Amino acid sequence: MAPKMMDAVSAIDRQLDTQTLGTERPCESLAAQSKALNTVKNALDRLRPTLKQTDQDLDRLSSANLSMEYFEQLSNSNSKLHKEWDRVRYRYAQRQELWSGSKKLETDLMLRKDQIEVWLRSIRNDSANINVTNEDIENKGKLAAELTTFCKAFMTKTSAQEAVAVQAEVDSLLRRWRSILAVLTKERKAAFGLCEKVDSMSLTIGKAVNASHIAALEAAITELTELHGGINGLRSQLCQRINDEGMRDPALLKARTSVERLAVNLPRRIEALKEKEQRLRSLKEKRGMIMSQIEDISDQVKRSKASGHDQQVTFKSAQLAIANLQYEVRYNKL
Repeated sequence: MAPKMMDAVSAIDRQLDTQTLGTERPCESLAAQSKALNTVKNALDRLRPTLKQTDQDLDRLSSANLSMEYFEQLSNSNSKLHKEWDRVRYRYAQRQELWSGSKKLETDLMLRKDQIEVWLRSIRNDSANINVTNEDIENKGKLAAELTTFCKAFMTKTSAQEAVAVQAEVDSLLRRWRSILAVLTKERKAAFGLCEKVDSMSLTIGKAVNASHIAALEAAITELTELHGGINGLRSQLCQRINDEGMRDPALLKARTSVERLAVNLPRRIEALKEKEQRLRSLKEKRGMIMSQIEDISDQVKRSKASGHDQQVTFKSAQLAIANLQYEVRYNKL
């Protein structure tokens, strides 16, 4: 029984050495490999009961009237059978594990390829109204990178003919992806530019202005007035972009809210700065007038002293004029 079993195990071992189950190109003809591995597994399953029967027969012979030399030969033969059985089973398990890893690589490759292909088809079918978020672009970019990685790994483990076919399919998908990405990136840059303009406006309107310096006020009023002149155009561009995006981009929605707030606050800010400028000019003019009046009083006192006029009258007149000036200073907070 043992020699026949050894021949059967050797036959199974030879099946693992066929070209189909070779290990140089583990991703080639995975369906054929699966069929061959199932054949090996079924053969091992069929032999397992016979192997157990062989062990039981040997146990019975141990109590039979056999020479020690003959029984030892039977035991050695059975031991060799078990070693060969274990070796073949181990080879099968290793080859099955290699097939599982290769099948997983093929599945990962095809899954990424199908996902990108479906997405590109949806973009093509809805090219007039492409609704794609930044998250969509990032996710598909990761898929494209994974597809490239899996494709390179698969090509090194399959036949040259299959590698060329797979590479052609993947290259075609990646070319279409890069073409779509170029269009989407251009659109994203335009949208990002609008958001940056809104942020710049917000920073400008919130910038501190030296309210005690006329030149600084004039510069701020001029800058804000120019911004206000372009805010309607910016608002229209944002609305158009949001309509194109299908209300899906949070950054654009935030920018639209900000620009609506700016449209209200910017005129108020300009008017407030203009009022400060006018008040500062008025105060500056009054200050000049008061300084001129002080000089007139000083000249009047000097002339009175030089001419010998009644200085008491002159001083009273000067005190009255100074009191009036003090009132002006306190009232206008000069």
